[in-house]
Amino acid sequence: MSQLDPAGKVRVQWSLYPDFNEPTPWRFQLHVNYDGDPENWEPVGNAVEDTFYVEQPLQLARFKNLLPQFKVVLIAAKTYDSLETTVLPKKLALIGQGIYRRLLLERSFLPRPKGILLRRKTSGQICTSCADKFGKQPLQSDCTTCYGTGIIGGYWKANTDNLGLLSEDVSAAAITQMGHIDPARRKAIIVGLPQPTPGDIWIDSQTGRRYRVRTVAVTSAIFDWPIVVQAELGLLAPKDVIYQFPL
Repeated sequence: MSQLDPAGKVRVQWSLYPDFNEPTPWRFQLHVNYDGDPENWEPVGNAVEDTFYVEQPLQLARFKNLLPQFKVVLIAAKTYDSLETTVLPKKLALIGQGIYRRLLLERSFLPRPKGILLRRKTSGQICTSCADKFGKQPLQSDCTTCYGTGIIGGYWKANTDNLGLLSEDVSAAAITQMGHIDPARRKAIIVGLPQPTPGDIWIDSQTGRRYRVRTVAVTSAIFDWPIVVQAELGLLAPKDVIYQFPL
């Protein structure tokens, strides 16, 4: 999945099949094809390690009448090419930008916190410290090898750039019928990439609080390209092992 902004930067997000478990490190290299020739793939920027998306500048002057094509090359024990993807045509991209502007105008009262998204790993080597070796189920909630995911590392490396949310008010904690305390919830509106999935972690840059992504729903899309996503985030207790994840 990829998006291109007017300044000429492309942001590409990828994911791996759940059964991919080659030994790490895994290095990802973004490639671009400017003219449609299947032989003319060029690397863009430097390869990144242990992350799930990248943002790189492009040479806009080289675009002809074709949309640029992108792929990600994974370098592990073997080399793998991803499926090819492209960006929205200019007309549709302008529609997407218009949706975003209207959203900002209509919800100008909402806070816009900055934070970091940690993508939960769903593929990789099974945790050697605590996981069930058959089902990848973690057996210790406080394991700092897998951080409760059952997979070594737990989450993809945190990105250095802060991502913005349109965030609705945090609701007060509620007590369920069984007497359990439900952590405070926050509804967040996320535009563009990277996009979260349930189980990911959102870290508020100002407070350092960690929220787990509970639900995700696409609220605006253009031909299956998600433009706006609404997510429900649940606040995690300070004793949760995710607060020990190195940023």
